[in-house]
Amino acid sequence: MQKILRGTAILFLSTLVPLAAFSQTLASLLPGLSPAALAKLEATHELTVFGSNYESLKLWRDTPFASSVRDLYYSRKNATMAAEGLFLIPVGELGHGQAKEALLTRAMTAISTMKGLQVWSNSLKRYETFIYDASRVSTTSKEARLPDPAFTSYPVSTSFLIYEKEEQTGDGFSDYTFAERPSWYEVTQTNVTPLKYAGFITLVNPRDLLTAVYVIPLHHQILVYGITTAKTLDFFGWERAKNDSLYTRIKALVTWFTKNLNAPSS
Repeated sequence: MQKILRGTAILFLSTLVPLAAFSQTLASLLPGLSPAALAKLEATHELTVFGSNYESLKLWRDTPFASSVRDLYYSRKNATMAAEGLFLIPVGELGHGQAKEALLTRAMTAISTMKGLQVWSNSLKRYETFIYDASRVSTTSKEARLPDPAFTSYPVSTSFLIYEKEEQTGDGFSDYTFAERPSWYEVTQTNVTPLKYAGFITLVNPRDLLTAVYVIPLHHQILVYGITTAKTLDFFGWERAKNDSLYTRIKALVTWFTKNLNAPSS
């Protein structure tokens, strides 16, 4: 059951800061982290926390995007599972000005590039395909496909419906939003159809799964924060697996975004 919820999410990501922010340190961006936690983030490139809802998590507090997280998740206190992660990811040259905005925007809105996304499986100890197919769509039909959005002016704020096919939960549709904020880029994804295991066991009802990702570009690296919560049905023996499921979802979105940023065609 470790892969049960992995397939919907997506995440997506948030945050662009001015060039002056390149001089910002992790300590100034994340004042709530202890010196030991900061050292671990720099050494391992990630920190993760698990809980029952957003209030039981802690990494989002005292961050530049804390108010956004609170606004998004305050009404979801009835969630039964939650996970968050901070990631420090090396990337190539992001450019400057509008070229940089275009690169980051495309990396977070090119939904078709999720197709064939692979992530590391803790249970299998190898990479496996996480998302088999993905597309922007006009309705909750996988036949109603639309091309990836194209933009000619920035900043961008947009929302659309997306389709994903995942191994355990099959076909699913979600509301996807992207926005360039003054200090970050922000992506959210909310399921609009139920997540069903093996096609008939409902795990999560519509709109009970919300994922958000925030991204702050730094010098040759990006700081990414991801959070996801869900109100789920309980199944015997699933307690240990659910944390892995949420973590895998967040890590998959970080992998997708980073892959797009480092792609030669970006």
